Amino acid sequence: MPRFDQAASFFEERAKKGRSPDDQKLLSEIAQFYRKLATITPGSPPGLSETERWKSSAEECRAIAAQFVDSECRAHMLRLADTYDQLGVEKH
Repeated sequence: MPRFDQAASFFEERAKKGRSPDDQKLLSEIAQFYRKLATITPGSPPGLSETERWKSSAEECRAIAAQFVDSECRAHMLRLADTYDQLGVEKH
């Protein structure tokens, strides 16, 4: 299951191949965001099914979103939570 550190690595690689300096900067900022999330969220508890792990990730995102003051950051985390929910349904 993809975790925040894997997402950070993905965006770091994409930043290296960005078409423009602006694209590279944006992708690097996204990578930094995921890298920070990776340091504050634990890994999935053992023994969970894949669907339960996606649901757990969605719940983590919603809990993090509730702590954000910035509405843009909160909205981004809530969209990520929705994506994890959809992945859990698709895999089921």
